[in-house]
Amino acid sequence: VEFDVMLTVATTRALRSLQFGRVPATAVHAHLRFTHELYDVQATLLGLTTSTNAAKLLDEAEPPFLHYQLLKSALARLRATSIDTAMRTIRLRGTLREGLRDAAIPTVRRTLMALGDLSAAASASPHTISTPPPIIVNISAFRLHAFTRNSDHEADLISMDVVVGQAFDHKTPVFSGVLRYLVFSPFWDVPPSIARTEILPRVRRDPSYLTREDFEIVSGSGALLGTSDAAVTDVAAGRARIRQRPGPQNALGGVKFVFPNAFSVYLHDTPAQSVFLRARRDASHGCIRLAEPLRLARFLLRDQPAWDSLRINDAAHRTTPVQVDLSRPVPVHIVYATAVARENGDVEFYVDIYGHDRTLAKLLARGFRAYR
Repeated sequence: VEFDVMLTVATTRALRSLQFGRVPATAVHAHLRFTHELYDVQATLLGLTTSTNAAKLLDEAEPPFLHYQLLKSALARLRATSIDTAMRTIRLRGTLREGLRDAAIPTVRRTLMALGDLSAAASASPHTISTPPPIIVNISAFRLHAFTRNSDHEADLISMDVVVGQAFDHKTPVFSGVLRYLVFSPFWDVPPSIARTEILPRVRRDPSYLTREDFEIVSGSGALLGTSDAAVTDVAAGRARIRQRPGPQNALGGVKFVFPNAFSVYLHDTPAQSVFLRARRDASHGCIRLAEPLRLARFLLRDQPAWDSLRINDAAHRTTPVQVDLSRPVPVHIVYATAVARENGDVEFYVDIYGHDRTLAKLLARGFRAYR
């Protein structure tokens, strides 16, 4: 009886871990909330007692994503490689060139094959996504992927570089939202914290700063207050706000993509294109800057024929904003994945810029008892 109870508990934990993860998402990312589909652990547990293919039932509890399976296979491959002590240290007598011989070559070959670098491209059965095709931003990879259909095959993605929040004090949060509309030629409403710590000190040193940078001060109702000392005082007191007019200096560039959330985070264009030349691109105040914003706009408006490339380009260079609602809301997931397995067999590793992996590793080491 004791063994049966222990086996039941262990299997239940395994099923819940495969379906939801061993550590609650909120333990690492406090604001991350998922709407889980109903999953009957008890029914699956009973099914395991009579099934002739238990592995199939366990597989069905896992996330139905191709890249999840690819990463799972890569992890198994890397774990097997780590067991082989001969592959941990490879000593070559010098630089290898075609035609040269070296005693370490067999180990090099075995290591490359174990890592998948000498094997055929990884294959996996196709899986589908039950939600509408989403947009995924991987913070640690500084990349955005927009899905063209319900599949996470790379052929069904459009991808581009992004800039995310600074690791020191402006981290981009991990969360999910729903993209509902675009704003071309937007105003930039300066967040109070940025106005207080960055804009106002510059205004005090240089009264012409607001005018030169196309900023204006408005009341809570949206009435223009000018840039007088009295208006600046109202900003400092919280009675007014600063916004930047549409144009070439606007921090949001020609378009922003709005998915309402508690963090005031959105996707947007930027005039600071030089940042995309960096390998590490954590440089924003938390919002996500896009390398190809008009490409994403064309993609999202592809089912609205009136919004062709010419009209989109014109809208991004107006002097007044224009809002365009999407015909169909698009899920947006801001994620943090420091290891990504590719369909070609490569495994890409990214820097743990925010330290989330270190937190997760500590929580995993605590075991199940910490999360009853």
